[in-house]
Amino acid sequence: MVVIIALVVGVFAYVFYSGAYAVDITSLSVTSPNDTCGYGAGLALHYAGHFSGYTGNSASISIGITNLNTTSSCTIRSATSNTSGFSIDGVQGVTIPPLSKGTLTFTLNFPSSRYTGPVWILFS
Repeated sequence: MVVIIALVVGVFAYVFYSGAYAVDITSLSVTSPNDTCGYGAGLALHYAGHFSGYTGNSASISIGITNLNTTSSCTIRSATSNTSGFSIDGVQGVTIPPLSKGTLTFTLNFPSSRYTGPVWILFS
């Protein structure tokens, strides 16, 4: 009887413990490899803080991006992640006037395995 109770408690503990956040994003960094909105040559936006979730889930993310171009608007049409296991969909394109701020909204899909660290977003 004691063995059965211990086994049941162990199974419940495993189920609930394994459901703890397995994806811990320590920072979100955003850049553009093709210089969209003036974010080329290694220039990036960095958002500190933790974003946590479960493996295989997703999160809707909205981030503010300032157009660094002084004379022309910029249009962000797509985004991707080069961090292994992460993907992006549902990008809502945005056109941002010169030296103004816009909001890029997308869905960040988490990997199917545990992850702790930064995530890079590349937009164009």
